Amino acid sequence: MTAPDGRTVILTNREESIAVNTTEQSARDTVRRVLGDTAHADVTAFPAGNLSISLHSGEHTATIDGDDSSGWGWTVDPGTDDGFTGHEDVAPTLEGALTGVRGKIAT
Repeated sequence: MTAPDGRTVILTNREESIAVNTTEQSARDTVRRVLGDTAHADVTAFPAGNLSISLHSGEHTATIDGDDSSGWGWTVDPGTDDGFTGHEDVAPTLEGALTGVRGKIAT
């Protein structure tokens, strides 16, 4: 690449990418960290690496589905007819989804 003053500029990217794969245990740990010890999480891992998380906290339930590469969809207090219609909200990270869940169950 050439700078406007004619000098040659070489750009490099030194940032290393680290693959993040949320496991069943790390998902439970993240639930505990974000929602506290009173939230109960049932976590199911699927062969492709995606997770399905059913949360119970007080009178509320939430479902979170996804993985680190495609993001996380989540719904709080889903209706019985919501089972296969997708999620109300999405977040790029599991922590983001759990923060959104926390915001909805706190109101």
